[in-house]
Amino acid sequence: MPSWWRRRIRTQSERPISDDAVVESVVLAYIVDEQPEGVLIPMLALRFNAEFGQELGGSAVERAVRELVRDGRLRMDGGRVAPPIQPC
Repeated sequence: MPSWWRRRIRTQSERPISDDAVVESVVLAYIVDEQPEGVLIPMLALRFNAEFGQELGGSAVERAVRELVRDGRLRMDGGRVAPPIQPC
């Protein structure tokens, strides 16, 4: 991930980066900006864990994805999560 992701997380909020709303925001932005074709959830969790440590590891990312899919801000296709398809 580019270094600006770390800055984005730090400036996102004064709350801890493990705060669900902050994690959801960062996961959504990452998928839309960096993985518009979609990404497997385990790969997404590994990427965040490698970049930010266990604070943004598997369970936080999985929880964020679940909430974002439930809210319609991401879509799930098998094990792949991607931005929703926009109507023309």
